[in-house]
Parts: sequence; structure tokens; C-alpha cells
Amino acid sequence: MTQEYLNLISGLSGITESPVKAIDGELLGWHSTISVTGEMAIGGGTSLDKNTARQIALAETLERILVDKLKNSSEAEDFLITKYNSSCGFAAGFENEPTSFRALAEGLERWAWSKWIDEKFSLPKVSSEAGAVTGLAKFYSSKFDSYQQFQKIFRVSVPGYGWQRFKLGIVICKKGGGVFPGSKVCMVNEDPWAHAFTEAWRHLNVFENFERYPQAQQLPFQRLLHFGNDGDSAIKQIPDPNVKSEWPDPKILLWKSYDTQVVGVFL
Repeated sequence: MTQEYLNLISGLSGITESPVKAIDGELLGWHSTISVTGEMAIGGGTSLDKNTARQIALAETLERILVDKLKNSSEAEDFLITKYNSSCGFAAGFENEPTSFRALAEGLERWAWSKWIDEKFSLPKVSSEAGAVTGLAKFYSSKFDSYQQFQKIFRVSVPGYGWQRFKLGIVICKKGGGVFPGSKVCMVNEDPWAHAFTEAWRHLNVFENFERYPQAQQLPFQRLLHFGNDGDSAIKQIPDPNVKSEWPDPKILLWKSYDTQVVGVFL
């Protein structure tokens, strides 16, 4: 984490790193959080080793900063931001090709959520054997009373790479009367569950400390608050698994890089 990268973070107030340990004291991984003045956590990362957790947190932070910069630039229309005012489908990182594929996975993840919840295409549930959780996934899943796992494989025609297969993993976790989702899209040979359960836990953590967040009036936080208090309304939105099971193949509308003007940082 070079000083040049940190200089991009206006109002940086701290970087917190803490070990993730099992009840018996076994070290399972690390959690890293980057905070700025007045907004608390702006980026977070969890991984098996401290350095990777730190890099994930920094990449998430830089993504937010760079996308905000892009939104206010003359290139906003070229990146379809004027049509889709969202950071979905963006990713920042420190290697070009992996960052590009992660951006594609981010876009595919949001597309899949919309197909599932808005258009009512069904997702198959994953059995406990097929969706076995270990390590970090097992640790964070234990924070909930119960959970459901959903998984689907998609194929995408990627310019220059041909047809590629991606795996979607979604967890719907219950705690008390609330529901807290988490998800990840990754390459078909990768495991989505550690990230999905970590994301669900982060949502639970925000809900339990809601008064500490100055962004609380923003839509994502209000949605989290609603489903944290009324989990049944979330469960009712899950489509019947026996209806609309044949999904269309997703199509890429845009796949390009933004010049961050910082050596070694890609968006």
C-alpha cells in the first residue's frame, strides 16, 4: 500500500486491521477497514492473509473515489453513467486483466439480482453438501440464526476471450426478525461463499450500529434498515424455484478501462 495510493483518499482517518479468529483461537483470516473523516468506513476487505485483505480494502476505496471522479468528468457518457447512474459494473485494482474480469463479475452480479428479484427468474437452492462452508465462510455464517444458499452458472461471451463461465453465489441470512443478503460472482472454478457470507455479516454489522452512520438516509442504508427490521418482506420476494428457470445469456453492453492517471491502479 504505497503512499501515492493513500494520497488519493481525501480525509483519510485510519486503516484498521484485525484478525478473524475461531472460538478456539485458530486464525482464520484478516479484516481490513479504511475510514475517512465524517463517513466512517469507506472500504473493507477480508481474506486469509493480512496483505490481501488490505489490498481488497484499498481497491474498494479507490473504486468509490475514482467512480465519483468519473461521474463528474466529460467521460461520464462514454461509460454509460449518464444512462445508468450507478457504480455497478466497476472495479478498481492493481492488475489490469483481473480487474477487468472483476468489473465484469460485478456487473453480472447486479444483472442477476435484477433478473431474480425484479423479473422473477428462479435460482436453485444449494444443498448443505454442495454449498459446504469452511474457514471464513463458516465463521461469518455462524453469526446468523439460519441461512439459505443459491447458486447458478452463467456463460458470457467476452470480447477477446470467447465464452467464459461464471458462478453466482447468494446467501440469504436470518438474524432475529431481519434478513441480510450477501453475494458474489466469480469464475466457475472459484468459491463465492466466503465473500457472500462476509458481505452479509457486514450488512448485519451496519444494521446493529445504524446510528453511527452519517449516510443513513441514503437508499442502500434505508433498504438495509427496512429488511433488517422486516425480514419476512424480503423472503416473500424470492421467486418460486419451479417458475422461469430458463435464464437468458447476459450480454455485455460496455467493457472498457478508465485512465486513472495513477501508475499501477486500474479501473
